[in-house]
Amino acid sequence: MVKETMAKSKIIRLLPYGEVLALARQVRKNPLALVGTTIIIALLVVAFLAPVISPYDPIKQRIEDRIQPPSEKYLLGTDQFGRDISSQIMH
Repeated sequence: MVKETMAKSKIIRLLPYGEVLALARQVRKNPLALVGTTIIIALLVVAFLAPVISPYDPIKQRIEDRIQPPSEKYLLGTDQFGRDISSQIMH
């Protein structure tokens, strides 16, 4: 039983603080890694905040607003069912 607990704790163990700092230092030195990390973080933030920042319900159909071009009302326009494309992308 003790061996199982020790084995599980090794699997779940987080990176030590020193290794995290070393990884951050390497990412900071490599411009391409920095850009990739920034993009991933931005996408995660948008995904988590989608219910708050999306202007419309991504599933609700608005037949009167179907196939609208991008405008102030619909940032990326609407599809054939009148659904806001930017809201669909965020969700």
